[in-house]
Amino acid sequence: MIEWLANRTVTCRCPVCGSLAAHQAMLRSPSMFDPAKRLLFLACAACGSGFFDDRRPPDYQGDGSADFPIKFYVEKGASIDAMLRPIAALPFPAGTRYLEIGCGFGFSLDFVARHYRAEVMGIDPAGMAAEGSRRLGLAIVSDYFGPALRSRVGPRDVVYCSELIEHVEDPAQLLTDIAAVLTPGGILVLTTPAMEAISPETPAGALLPALSPGSHLILYSAGSLDLLLRRHGFTEIRIVRDAHTLVAHASRGAALPPWREAISAEALIDYLAGRYAASAGDALLENGFLFRLVKHLVIAGRFAEARTLAPAVDTQFRDLYGIDIDHPADLALPVLAPGATLPEVIARLPLNLANHLHFRGLVELIDGHDGARAAASFMAAARLAAGMRDALHRYLISDGELEACVGACLKMTVFALRTLPAAAATRQVPMVVDTLRRLLDGRPVTAVLGTDGPSDLDALAALGRDIGGEARDLLESLPGIAKPAGDIGLAAGAVQDDARVDGSERGLLRGMLRRASGYLGLRR
Repeated sequence: MIEWLANRTVTCRCPVCGSLAAHQAMLRSPSMFDPAKRLLFLACAACGSGFFDDRRPPDYQGDGSADFPIKFYVEKGASIDAMLRPIAALPFPAGTRYLEIGCGFGFSLDFVARHYRAEVMGIDPAGMAAEGSRRLGLAIVSDYFGPALRSRVGPRDVVYCSELIEHVEDPAQLLTDIAAVLTPGGILVLTTPAMEAISPETPAGALLPALSPGSHLILYSAGSLDLLLRRHGFTEIRIVRDAHTLVAHASRGAALPPWREAISAEALIDYLAGRYAASAGDALLENGFLFRLVKHLVIAGRFAEARTLAPAVDTQFRDLYGIDIDHPADLALPVLAPGATLPEVIARLPLNLANHLHFRGLVELIDGHDGARAAASFMAAARLAAGMRDALHRYLISDGELEACVGACLKMTVFALRTLPAAAATRQVPMVVDTLRRLLDGRPVTAVLGTDGPSDLDALAALGRDIGGEARDLLESLPGIAKPAGDIGLAAGAVQDDARVDGSERGLLRGMLRRASGYLGLRR
């Protein structure tokens, strides 16, 4: 899909710094909107930004009413915690006037209105924003932000542009318009993919969302973003690299608050619980909020509460899709077969199904002390995540949680099996082996299981050697196992056959939860 280039330059003007030079052509990629259209991505040596040769933006104010992007976004695509992280450090005194440009469905706008009681306004021309305005009851202007809207917006104390500026053809005009509505002591918050992420070494799960050819027009380095902000009168600037994203806070003289890693878990859980309760009658919203509530309860270590709520998600899947996950090993979803179109997958499956099974497995293991059931949930989650991931990749779309879910679930399967007596673990091994054989199917281990895949398979083989007999033979026959297993830290030696998950083991399991679910990007 992506063709990396060498020794090719194109002479043109950089849209960020204005340098007219021979810019390096880094890669060529099909457009997300028209696969027959090949786009060239260039890198500016002067300022470090990157940009596509064709920077005509798509019409975001078009129909935009297709159900499947909204369904994907509400069910799992929107990472609410990640949206809130850049504004976690900001003070929100009473009466704060908050503007979010490119607010999308409106989840972060809604949180600020409910949690901080701020006076909020969103601006976004897309159909998804209109749908969010209707379903969440938010004031979102369905238009592009520009000079004509300045008087309507009025002065604002905080302006937030989350993953917006990379979509804008003329970033200078955007910052001119923002400066016109920001109060003298106001703070601008920007997030955007880091240009540094555009590399052949970057995993597809991070590269594809950052590049988004046809949707993203310009990508910024920390230096080029700083240059752009200073040219528009911002003097206090802090730019933080957060994984593959740049987070910028800027003002025209006002002191910036200290950086905070994340919104508090309690605030997020309270918001999700309140919104879930208020969404009765809207099945899509109910499912999206409840899935995230269970997820963040697990991440916060509130396993008993998550275990109480998880069956309600199971019931939603059964009622809405006819999917019974009480027996995860038996889940057969032909819609994920190779060749299925993304709209078909999104229409016929809950997109958070794989991740819910992952978190459900963690709850079953840590709070339910049921390693066998947990292992079945983890393996079903890995199988479904791989199928959904491949369906998204065919459309040049990637989802970070799905990308990492497969490997994370294999790690936790190893640990779950180690909590079982040898005979019980042996009964689970054929299911594990069958799942992994279907996942690998001649493909490179790292392409399916991630960079830790080989060591994870070796840990599984080590488990087989500890158990012995049929389990050893089956596990050592898996493709990709080519060396003696090493200790990858998933367990401090085998759990004894008669061991229960007691207090000491619970601490170890919690440590494993933090490791295996670290891809969620949350800070605790």
